[in-house]
Amino acid sequence: ISPYPEEIAGEFREYSNSLYNLYPPEDTAHRRESSSLIQTYLQDNVRKRMNPETADILDEPISTEDLAAALKGTKTGRAPGPDGFSTG
Repeated sequence: ISPYPEEIAGEFREYSNSLYNLYPPEDTAHRRESSSLIQTYLQDNVRKRMNPETADILDEPISTEDLAAALKGTKTGRAPGPDGFSTG
């Protein structure tokens, strides 16, 4: 357990890398190969496509107003998520 955000982020990164067997950023050959395999899988298995307008909306940054509205819309007194923070 650490009170330091950098250490916490590092632990999350290590966990995610081990969970999904991801390669480090400097390993570009494996990253390209993995990306190609993922793209092929998605093309072969995902049947529904998102329209370009929706994709553009989802690519926009999340605003402070969007975040506030989402938090206000959650029920108070609910169990916290994996980050340990509740909204109430």
